[in-house]
Amino acid sequence: MEEKPLRIGGGKTEAFLVCDKSLERCDAPFYSWLRDEGFTFGGYHGNYGCWWAHVNITRKQFAYGMPGVCLALPIGDHAITIEEFKTIYNIYKKYAGKNVFVFHEKRFDYCPEVE
Repeated sequence: MEEKPLRIGGGKTEAFLVCDKSLERCDAPFYSWLRDEGFTFGGYHGNYGCWWAHVNITRKQFAYGMPGVCLALPIGDHAITIEEFKTIYNIYKKYAGKNVFVFHEKRFDYCPEVE
């Protein structure tokens, strides 16, 4: 039996809640940028004209906002702007493919070693 891929609200429901008036359109530049970064649509329905989107950087999924429906609890209990999201995403993007505690080349190498 083939497993169905998880949607944004399935499994661990972690997602940034990104808010911008442009997001009311399916052709918003932010959605194109997400696709260019390898994100896939993990929503349930089309765009209802909401100004927000749920974006999961762990699973690289996004979903359009839905009025009156909470698809995922927002990380930090608050919405963020597109620019704020891009800043956060770029921080994590630089660690892609590295062990959870490798910052440069070896484990726990986040600061110079103390002599």
